[in-house]
Amino acid sequence: MFTELVGYLACTLVLLTFCCGDTVHLRTLAITSNLCFLAYSALSGLLPIGLLHATLLIINARFLRIEIQRRRPRPHRRGPQPMTRAKFSGQYTDK
Repeated sequence: MFTELVGYLACTLVLLTFCCGDTVHLRTLAITSNLCFLAYSALSGLLPIGLLHATLLIINARFLRIEIQRRRPRPHRRGPQPMTRAKFSGQYTDK
């Protein structure tokens, strides 16, 4: 009974991902559903489902990380900083 509930929860979470408009929420729900499917496959002994969702978990986590980094504000730069070459040293120094 508990195993079936975990499976139904995983299916419901997959369905909810199709209702998401925001990428971060979609990936978060997808990761949660992948974890539920991993639990379901472990409880049921269904290795192919476990392998599929372990792979999807890695993919979703990677794309979630990329999206969060993309949304992070970056400090504004005013342009390139002037640099000069130090005489005979090959090193750069600030003006």
